[in-house]
Amino acid sequence: VTVEGTARVSATVSVHAGRSIEGAFNYNGGIIEEVLSSAGSPGILADLAVTPILNLDGGSGSGSVGCKRLAINRVDGVVPAASVGLLVQRCNHAAIDDVLSYRSSIGVRFDYCVALTAFRLNTAAVTDAHIEIENSVEITFISSRFGRNGGTDVACNDFVRLVGTGVDTVGFVRCQFNQSAGTVLRGLHFSGYDNPNGIINLSQCHAENVDFMFAATGSTLVKRLIVNACTINVNTSILNGFMGGNAIEFIFTGSLLWGTITLDSLPSVVLTGNRIVGALVINNGKGIVSGNLLYTNATLQGICTGVTFTNNVFDGPGTKLSNTATGEFSVYGNVSDNSTDNQAADANLTGEYLKTGAGPYIARKRVTGLASAGGTVTYAHGIGSLHHKILNLACYYKGASGEAKPMTI
Repeated sequence: VTVEGTARVSATVSVHAGRSIEGAFNYNGGIIEEVLSSAGSPGILADLAVTPILNLDGGSGSGSVGCKRLAINRVDGVVPAASVGLLVQRCNHAAIDDVLSYRSSIGVRFDYCVALTAFRLNTAAVTDAHIEIENSVEITFISSRFGRNGGTDVACNDFVRLVGTGVDTVGFVRCQFNQSAGTVLRGLHFSGYDNPNGIINLSQCHAENVDFMFAATGSTLVKRLIVNACTINVNTSILNGFMGGNAIEFIFTGSLLWGTITLDSLPSVVLTGNRIVGALVINNGKGIVSGNLLYTNATLQGICTGVTFTNNVFDGPGTKLSNTATGEFSVYGNVSDNSTDNQAADANLTGEYLKTGAGPYIARKRVTGLASAGGTVTYAHGIGSLHHKILNLACYYKGASGEAKPMTI
């Protein structure tokens, strides 16, 4: 079915297995605009109460359906609660391409879908959730945007809501979670999501104007959350509602994380190569925190069951690691800003480095009375590593040219 101009409807438009609906679309206008009764805007304009506006239904055999180059909207008025713009259900390998869902409570809902790819999907002016996914697996969003520029968005609850036990392998690639107006409460909301094998993946995505990026409510168990090369700028915190009983493995690599991060009794966490602008708190649990650039303080506390905090750089003035943890942990090789607080911390053998000019940067713990080997000894330093209450000390001395040389002891 091809839609030319705006189709004005008073009831749901349904597309069944083996069929597709497509707009006669001109890239000079149309899909990125609201659907109005104007030429050049291919789409569906529904009465206010219609829900869903468009229904893509693969039927009992889970057939394939498609929707391309189409905008979906409802007439002016208060958006009805629980209304849906686009419903995609009982589909296998459905194709969603260049689609806009505008002015609904839920922009797009996926239910009982398998192996679906949404390319350049856009949702805007949503009052509850931009995307809702239930009973669906292998769902991938590519170059999609949730929210839009121009001030047409309103405050809502979720960018993406993952519901129930049947959601698995959901990925977002080069997607924007960004409303120009109205704050979003949660980015990815795991609502009663309980899947011990579920994997959720974000890559090269951007998110802002959201209070909590990843949030859990109800009886939730997340197997694996992977975030790579993303920019996440939140109003409050990156994680909300996750503790040891409802999260198994979280991996953040190569990302800009702007907001508080609290890792509370999580059994497996990896933070590697990130730029973190916000307080980092590790309370109990197990994980690897390594190679990050930190602009605020970090805290290691509680009873750890295997934590390494290594080779991180504290770049904010006076920032440092506060370590009161017990149990199994290792802290070493971290570079701190040159401040009195960090000098005191070094005396406690937290393993923080002290920046002292051009480098090399080595721990401030002073060792005296050591012999020279090819140069005049003016001072020596050590790197402390505290692990299982055993102290390992690697010593260095300053050679004639000022270089740090390892010392065998």
